[in-house]
Amino acid sequence: MRTITSGVSGIVLLLLLAASCLFAQKDIPDILPPKPDSLHFPVWPGCYDPKMSVEELFRCTRECMATQVYSNIHWPEEKLSNSGFIKVKVQLNDDGSLPNFTIVESLHPLLDQAVMQSMATWPKSSWHAGYINGYRMNTSFEVWIKYNPDVAEDNLVLLKNVKESTYHNFTPTCILVVEHMPYFPGGQSALLRFIAENMTWPESLKESSVEGMMVVQFVVERDGSVTNSKVIKSVHPDFDQVGLNIVNKMPKWINGRARGQPTRVQMNLPIRIKLE
Repeated sequence: MRTITSGVSGIVLLLLLAASCLFAQKDIPDILPPKPDSLHFPVWPGCYDPKMSVEELFRCTRECMATQVYSNIHWPEEKLSNSGFIKVKVQLNDDGSLPNFTIVESLHPLLDQAVMQSMATWPKSSWHAGYINGYRMNTSFEVWIKYNPDVAEDNLVLLKNVKESTYHNFTPTCILVVEHMPYFPGGQSALLRFIAENMTWPESLKESSVEGMMVVQFVVERDGSVTNSKVIKSVHPDFDQVGLNIVNKMPKWINGRARGQPTRVQMNLPIRIKLE
């Protein structure tokens, strides 16, 4: 029997600031203190104090990130991977705003979804921007978030690869995280039915045992229509068009909204294909 399951990267934005950083982490030297003439790491809102050392500011930032991530993360109950890190690239503007973050190294699409949902709770403004010699810079950096299905208390966040960003006051035309995310009419169960009813097995693979997870990315426009579909993770080239056909046939979604206004939102749709 062919089994097809799916989940959508639904992300809810909760504007929560970490009043305290509860997850004390091991003092891991993942980044050495910067020299005065090098790029300083951005500082989490509420952590900055000019009397604090660079090491103290960095430690406060990392611990607040860990608190916010692991207080809001909901890992899938099923073990989906061995222990490892989901790596996320964060863009931060020189005005202290945080416009965007993207997965740069995945363990599993559903683990990525859990991380993105949690990071949606991060503050979007009031960061102390990265700087060199006192000049604030647009920066990017990586956040490595530990997934350990065997040890629930292994709540580790590493910060890596801070550098000056090539974006200038980056403002995305298509948002990844909004206050009210788009959703399929009728909800998740209706989406699963729609996928099952419209899935066709390619003739070229009738006798094949192809299985795995494909991911189709698309944009839900302000009016709810679905555009810009593309396969970002393929199981087999012959299945790519099947996934695209499903997305392109979808009815209008309930659109995403930010500050009460309709917003273009990018979505990822993982579709598991398995022979049983």
